[in-house]
Amino acid sequence: MSLLELITTAVADALDRPEPIGAVLSGGIDSSTIVCVARSLGYDLPTFTGYYDEGSAYDERPYARLVAG
Repeated sequence: MSLLELITTAVADALDRPEPIGAVLSGGIDSSTIVCVARSLGYDLPTFTGYYDEGSAYDERPYARLVAG
């Protein structure tokens, strides 16, 4: 089984629940992968993004916007 298949199965299993679910989307590779895989499975997750006000080195909001948008 490929890594993508493993991730897709894990995301599908996590989203198979009756209550609403959302995702914290940092813009990094891990949260972006989960949100994109969920979208490919037909889920439109509400996403939430936070950031550190310590300068642009820690600000991944532009990347989170790309994934969310």
